Amino acid sequence: MDKTWTPNDKQQKFLEILGENPDGLTLGEIEEKYGIKFATGSINTLKVKGLVDTSAEKEIVVQAKRKVKVYRLVK
Repeated sequence: MDKTWTPNDKQQKFLEILGENPDGLTLGEIEEKYGIKFATGSINTLKVKGLVDTSAEKEIVVQAKRKVKVYRLVK
């Protein structure tokens, strides 16, 4: 029995996407560009196996959704 590790379908797709984008992408950029959401858990194995590097960083603008008060004049 061969116990050679191979990436699952989701991991393989992630590797393909990174192969198409040699400068790298954030998870948010991947979701926006490809419509696929990847959880960090499915990527950790790729990092451990030395197939994915996360040493680069990018500063991004984050917008948060929150409730705010609406002011109206009382009649």
